[in-house]
Amino acid sequence: MKRRRRLFTPFRWQVMEANAYGGSVITPRSVVRPKGLAIKEYGSDNIRIGYYRRVDGLNCVWFVNSQGEYFGTADQRYVRENFDLVEQSNETDIYGLDRPVLEPLESVS
Repeated sequence: MKRRRRLFTPFRWQVMEANAYGGSVITPRSVVRPKGLAIKEYGSDNIRIGYYRRVDGLNCVWFVNSQGEYFGTADQRYVRENFDLVEQSNETDIYGLDRPVLEPLESVS
């Protein structure tokens, strides 16, 4: 018998993944600013955290530039160590399944 794939990740599994990545997952739509060596790679502008993808898991953090385009990835530890949290989002849907596409950063403020 073929096993069916889950259409959602149970909350307990999400908590276990978050604990594996340092205890917390940076919520999508949060704004971060590079510091130290990350400035050379990402510049000094504010960057938003994009929605996570089920295929990649919660350890793959997607970056969104000021134009609303996904442009790079990093893991939770790298973001926690090399970025300052400017604004914490209160987003509850980490995968963004029923959410609108991220708009440019200038129109968000």
